[in-house]
Order: sequence, then C-alpha cells, then structure tokens
Amino acid sequence: MKRFLQLMSLWCLCACPGVSLADASQNNRVTSYSLAIPGSTIQTVAFSPDNRFLAAGHTKFKGGDHQYDFATSIAIWDLASRNWVADKIVDSTTLRYGSPRHRTIEPEFLNYTSDGKRLVVFQGGVIRILDSATLAEESHIDLDDVPLYANASESAVVRDLKVSPVENKVAVVIAGYPTKHSELLRIYDLITSRKTFERTIEAHVGLSVANMSFSPTGNKIAIVIRDGGLELFVMDLESSTMKAIKADAWSAAFVDDIQLVTVQAWSTWLNRGKLRFYNVNSGKLVREIGGAPAGIHHGVEISGDKKILLGYIGKYNSVWDYGMEDVNQRFRIWELPSGRIVADSEDILPLSTADKAPSFQLSSDGKTVVALWSGDADYKTMHKRRGLGTTVTPELRVFEIKRPETLSESLVPKKN
Repeated sequence: MKRFLQLMSLWCLCACPGVSLADASQNNRVTSYSLAIPGSTIQTVAFSPDNRFLAAGHTKFKGGDHQYDFATSIAIWDLASRNWVADKIVDSTTLRYGSPRHRTIEPEFLNYTSDGKRLVVFQGGVIRILDSATLAEESHIDLDDVPLYANASESAVVRDLKVSPVENKVAVVIAGYPTKHSELLRIYDLITSRKTFERTIEAHVGLSVANMSFSPTGNKIAIVIRDGGLELFVMDLESSTMKAIKADAWSAAFVDDIQLVTVQAWSTWLNRGKLRFYNVNSGKLVREIGGAPAGIHHGVEISGDKKILLGYIGKYNSVWDYGMEDVNQRFRIWELPSGRIVADSEDILPLSTADKAPSFQLSSDGKTVVALWSGDADYKTMHKRRGLGTTVTPELRVFEIKRPETLSESLVPKKN
C-alpha cells in the first residue's frame, strides 16, 4: 500500500504542473496565481529562508466502505520556475472510520530552520525533523508524556509550533494541559530532541487557543491566548520571566526585540481595527496605523528583514450569513518603518469556511505572500443544499509583491 501511494504521488507530481498561468491576475504592485496539488489538500506551508522555495504539507485520502487510505506528504514548490521539484510521503496507512488516530493525520505548523537545512512539521502526534533537500526524516520529538487527543477528545491539543529564527530550537504550545484551563509552553533542541524549557500559563475559561511569535534574536516569545477573552504575554527565555501586556490582540508579531505589532479580532460592530505597536518592556502603546474602511484585523506578518508589514483588511463573513459568498477579502502591504502603503491585493475569493478568513504567510524578503484555505468540503455542500452558487476554492494562492526601490527613513519612536 505504501509503495502504491508513493508511485501515485510521483505520477501526480510529474503529470500535473499544479498552477494555471491563465488564472494569474495583476493589481498594480501585486500579481498572483493559484497553486494546488491534484487530488490532495494542502494544509500547511513554509517559505525557505533564501526565498527560493515554498514547502507544502498535504494529505491525500481514498475512502472505502469501512476504511480509508491516507498519505501525508511534503512537497517543494520552486518559486522562480513555478514547478514542483520534490514530493515525498512521510506517513501513510489504512484506518477504519472513527479511529482516534485520524486526529494526527494532517500535517501542521510546517517550519524551515534558520539555515534552511531542515524542515520541522507536527504530524502523527510527533514533531518530525526532515532534511530539507531529500525530505528524509532525520529524527523526531515524541510528546509521550502529554495525553494528546486522549479518547478521541481534545483534552490536550498542540495549538502552535514555531522554530527559532536563530537557533536549532522549536517552541510548541499545548492547550488543555496539564489542566483544561492552562497552556504549556515547551522548547526542544532540534539536534538532541531534548526539552530545554517549560512554562505553564493559566487561562481563565476552558480550552484556549494560542498564536505564538519569536523575537528576531530568539530570546523572547509572544503568545496570544484566546479563551473567551484576549490575553497577550511576552516570555523572556533568558530570565524565565513573563509579562502581560494589555492589548486587544488577536495576533502579534515582533518588529524587533523591543517592539510588538498586534491586530485585533474582527467585530461586526467595531470593525475599525488598527495595527498597534507596543513596547514590550513598558507595555505601552507607542504607535498606530489605521486601515479604513474595514479596518485591519485577523492576521499580521512581518518580513525577515523587518522592512515589510502585512495586515488583513478584508471583511469577515458572518457565520450566520450563508448566502454571502462575495465578501471583500484583501490584505495590505506597508513599508516599515515609515508606514507608507506599498500595495493592496485584489479580492481573494471565495472563503473556504463560513466563519474564517484566509491565513497568510510573508516571505523573509517581503516579496511573496501566500494565502491558504482549508478546502472545507462541508462549506460547498452547504451552499449546494441551499441552492446557492458554488465556487471551487483554491488550496493556495501565491502573491508576488513589487517592493519599493527605496525604503523611507524610520518614523518609529526610538527604543526605550
């Protein structure tokens, strides 16, 4: 079975280019094209540090009467030639429907290490470390002491995973452990697979969700906890101290070791969100960037050279408004540190689910953006059942950004 899935994967790789240039579009400084792997669902992506490649974790399913086959693979897209240059299965088996292992099939949280030599992905209940050239598994980190997906319930769930920008370390946030009202932050060494840091963060209400970001030096981690409210914590890994910042943050990213930029959640009534910059030492707001008319919310990304900023400016589809297919789905690119607008994307349509916007990633040189959908089949079924028009959801869309020739002088307040 495993050999058969490998051959099928290679056949699809060679037979199908995966991108339709006829689908490419252009909007001033932004051009884009759709990207897919035939017969597979792309679930996580990562840019290589040299900005040459886009790695994609994807899964193929084939159902039967009482069981189904799956194959989880990692594929590599060459951004210059626009070709798939590698595709390798990292896990495959046959499962009966209802098996609790279905929760570990999908690849999640794909990351390159800072030197580009390894890929890190959470899959099969373990953190897998792959050689980025051959895609062979070098080692893995077991989370055996954590009861992930116990009895097929989400008693403990990995909510985020990030690789340090400067070291061979990986940080993982586990929700619902050691209690259902807590988050567990752990850091592992990717070479030895040993745990080097652990800290428990108490949440207020039920099972929480995390968004995590490393500072450029890898000395700090920002964690947004969403558990009925919104809480932003900054963990200093050298001193093992934690500071809470009062910010209505849905996502956060470091500008440098001193400043964080945040965006708030979408609100139907208060939809004028802004990019807000905070000093992590004082916790004070030092700057804002607005984004009328829909506001800036949901997601924020900063390029590796810290000169380009991405924020989501699209409207949010109401979970109750199943008929709303054509919503304004856009992101905006700013120049940092001046705050000058570089470009707006065209509309990104359709939404893959009724209540979620696309997730975005920005390359380290700020020249490429990917928008990723989940490809939710239930959403299409729902529209068909209600007699509404359907649109095929692209699994991935790649945007190429023309950066300004020169970047403005700093307008960001000096560090305290």
